[in-house]
Amino acid sequence: MINTLAGALGLAPNESFFWLPLLMAALLFLVVLAAIVFDGFDIGVGCLLPFADRDLQPRMLSLLAPWRDANELWLLLGMG
Repeated sequence: MINTLAGALGLAPNESFFWLPLLMAALLFLVVLAAIVFDGFDIGVGCLLPFADRDLQPRMLSLLAPWRDANELWLLLGMG
């Protein structure tokens, strides 16, 4: 499969011009996957918030306070 892809692009499988875009795509995939995993708690609480009792909503939001600042997608994309 690698040889077929490299042949379609007109590159040799041992050239860096062939592997660099694949590595960057894999890195971008990992960054997006990490953002989904790390942001899952925020999204889950946000989805459940309208269905919670009025007295539980402030507590739910206070549980998110430590995660909001540290869980930014731009930090993950900056690493990429």
